Amino acid sequence: MRRLSLPASVKRHHNMIRKLKILIVLLLGLISCHTGIRMTQTYFGGWTEKQIGFVNSIPHVDKKGGYFDLIMECKWGGIGLQDFYLTNNKPFDWIKNPENIQIVHSTLKKIGYKYFISDSEYRQPMKFQDKFGGMIRHEWEELSLQQLIDNFIQTYYQSIRTDTSGYFVKFWNRRAKEGNDSEVIKVFEDIKRIYSDPEKLPDFNPKLVNDTIENLLRLDIELQSFNGKPTNGFIVKYFDYLKSIGLNHSAYNLVIEKYPNLLQKDSVIKILNLDTIPESNYWDTRNNGTWIYTYGDNGP
Repeated sequence: MRRLSLPASVKRHHNMIRKLKILIVLLLGLISCHTGIRMTQTYFGGWTEKQIGFVNSIPHVDKKGGYFDLIMECKWGGIGLQDFYLTNNKPFDWIKNPENIQIVHSTLKKIGYKYFISDSEYRQPMKFQDKFGGMIRHEWEELSLQQLIDNFIQTYYQSIRTDTSGYFVKFWNRRAKEGNDSEVIKVFEDIKRIYSDPEKLPDFNPKLVNDTIENLLRLDIELQSFNGKPTNGFIVKYFDYLKSIGLNHSAYNLVIEKYPNLLQKDSVIKILNLDTIPESNYWDTRNNGTWIYTYGDNGP
């Protein structure tokens, strides 16, 4: 029986299809073998985060009185804010400046120290080891903040500081080396006066009050006043303020990571002018939030 031969043009067509199929299979094989190298994901990003000295020393906290806990945890615990401090090699440099110490102190006096540390919290033992655990014992761990302040003041005015191994002497030696000991003692004496007379409102120098610090702290105080999730109106107010002072990444973290689903993600991305960026750039920017730092991944 005679076999029919296909026309040359049909044969060429079939060969091209077969070669195309082989090429597709090879490409799929290459892609599957090299995923993550040649094929990279894209993420929303391009955040800008203005560097604000106070924010770089003390970021947002989630609870009343948490600023004190934050400093204690970072200073002795060495844990807790690792994501934030990845982009902040010397986080407490700003607050060590004598002028900045007075700025923060004046701002806190205007707001009211007791919004952060109540009278009872000031007078009760800190129980440092119970609260933070696993640390080397210090001579002041069981003291109250009131007793701690009294010891600082007493040690500062000793004519001869004989016990150079003690914590309080070492503290003042460090402050003297930094050149801010005379400002720190003024703050301690002022704090003692504030809590000695709970009814008396402390005096503050309006010229030393920093509006940005005051606004950020007042927003945090208002945030903590909500039982459960804050209202959409408040979140919009907080978001708008963060954006207005150049903390775009913190604004994103507030409404997308900290309190998700209160605002539409698409609208937030549009407001902040975010676009997709390569995966390599994403990993360099994901922890740029300074006031409200990253809780998870800012992925798509």
